[in-house]
Amino acid sequence: MSGRCQRFWQVAVLLLATGASAAVQGGVKVTVNVLDAKGVGFNDTTPTTPVGGNTGTTVGQQRMIVFQAAADAWGRVLESPVPIVVEASFAPLDCVSGGAIEGQAAPYSVSNYPGLPTTGTYPVALASKILGKDLKPILGAPADITAQFNGGLKACMQTVDWYYGLDGQKSKDEADLLSTVMHELTHGLGFSSDVDPDTGEFSLTYPAVFSYSVLDTGTSKHWSDMTNAERKTSLLNARKVVWDGKRLQSVAAWEMAKGMPSVQAAPSPSGYTGFLGEANFGRLVADGATITGQIATGTVASNCSLANNNFSGKIALITSPESCASIGAAAVVEKYGGLAMLFAYNVAATPPPDALEFSPEELAQFPLKIPTLAVTRDDANLIGKANSVTLTISADTTRQVGADSAGHTLIFASNPVQPGSTGSHWDPLVRPNLLLEPVEQPISVTDLVMERALLWDIGWTGNCGNGAVDSPEECDSGATNSDRTPDACRLDCTKAKCGDGVVDSGEQCDPGTKTIGVARNPNCGSDCRFITAPGTGGAGGSGGSSGKGGISGSGGTNAAGGATGNGGTSGGASGGTGSGGSAGSSSGGSGGATSGTTAGNPGGKSGGCGCYFGSDSPASGFALLAAGLAFVVARRRRSLTR
Repeated sequence: MSGRCQRFWQVAVLLLATGASAAVQGGVKVTVNVLDAKGVGFNDTTPTTPVGGNTGTTVGQQRMIVFQAAADAWGRVLESPVPIVVEASFAPLDCVSGGAIEGQAAPYSVSNYPGLPTTGTYPVALASKILGKDLKPILGAPADITAQFNGGLKACMQTVDWYYGLDGQKSKDEADLLSTVMHELTHGLGFSSDVDPDTGEFSLTYPAVFSYSVLDTGTSKHWSDMTNAERKTSLLNARKVVWDGKRLQSVAAWEMAKGMPSVQAAPSPSGYTGFLGEANFGRLVADGATITGQIATGTVASNCSLANNNFSGKIALITSPESCASIGAAAVVEKYGGLAMLFAYNVAATPPPDALEFSPEELAQFPLKIPTLAVTRDDANLIGKANSVTLTISADTTRQVGADSAGHTLIFASNPVQPGSTGSHWDPLVRPNLLLEPVEQPISVTDLVMERALLWDIGWTGNCGNGAVDSPEECDSGATNSDRTPDACRLDCTKAKCGDGVVDSGEQCDPGTKTIGVARNPNCGSDCRFITAPGTGGAGGSGGSSGKGGISGSGGTNAAGGATGNGGTSGGASGGTGSGGSAGSSSGGSGGATSGTTAGNPGGKSGGCGCYFGSDSPASGFALLAAGLAFVVARRRRSLTR
């Protein structure tokens, strides 16, 4: 047995975007007003080497190129006649005890402005889009979104720095700037609850437009209709808070995977909730038969040692300190014949802490076959102490993973509340991994399908996505437009083609020239056909690790075994997804922001991501206020065992 120490860093992550974007149907232009001094932040002239498709030769250039890519991605799929402006800085931020702030951001917001569809609070960018006029000069707002990023991350963290590549190929100990920017930009566009978790109040008295589609299925009330006390309670109502907007429900029906896992106990102890999470290692519950068995309990030490090996033919229930990785414990359980593993970190939290996703290199180190599920500490105590409990692990293959029985996607509610995360993200149970989960994924997630659908529900509608082919669109399949599905009409209403990053009919590979976050495959030619060489084989798979005989899927790193290599004809057409990683760094949450007023409504803080400390702007009625600090502990549980 061997162990590696646990490492923590604290982060509050930001939004930002730069440059202009132009989609075929019009899109929206996104620009950045740089606030950095000469030689600092975006103006940093320190020489650096191009990486992952980012051709910048200075640190400042690479930062700007990443923001440009993020801006282009959102600008391509949203429509507005009004440009979106971001005021931004990448200067070093203060180090904090035990970690560092990655960044902070928030939208300027306007409350109860005449002509908007509902009485409530809107991000200025969305309000301007709906009304067809730029509200910034009317309200005296300097921008639509305000943001800061930590240019001194490495100075604070010593061994951790930003990854500036555009291909999603960060190492397990890097913070991916592109996916962080994408995440936070979404908050700035309106994916934010704007609820104070301490009081249940909206920051600007009026409900955030987001809250009109957040439904508590336990009370059958939307957050917009609740009292402050009811909203405060609802934030704790795990797996009972959903998004019931029609657009998202339509998209989720085909976008989200099916096979909602469950663990039933018989007899069921009083107080047992059945809340769980699912690992990305081993097999998914939905991919195999129902498992029924008795419990074998075990405890993992801080160095990941596991003394008990009496797991043969049983379901292992393992409790662990936060320093031990679940994948290491699962390897021991499988070695000794366990049918499955239930894993509980010794942390009081509902749903279970998100800790069961690991990086491709770690998945390759532990090629497990048994399923692993996370359970809460309280549930583990109940079933572990009960006599003669039989567990049944199964999956409802008619139900989407991360949705309720009616097909409504779960919004993250938790007990206790996680400041900056609860209420303004998807529940981390969702599959596939989504951009707006409360923690950064082990591989970059930049797909916008679900997030765009939610933004459509709050008012970011347009011709592209309405199901009719409007000029100058090439296609429009409505809710089934996708930048991920082969042969689908793309999110910007262009037809599937070579270079869009998706392997469509007639293609062997597609390195992607437009879609961000796609691994560029050097063995894929410009005609989307493999370039093979004797003995080296074709290309490997996106998301999958390299391997012999086609272990990886289509479009990623090299796989031995192509046309004349070992096994397979082109290195494998499809296979391992490669999603995962250790717990992952947080992508922050909703925090305070800036706000605007008209018709006498007082300014205040509005939901955003991270924390921004600014100054008042009394002439316009916009107030830049200190917001709820959205620090989230991101754990890399590095203790592993074989």
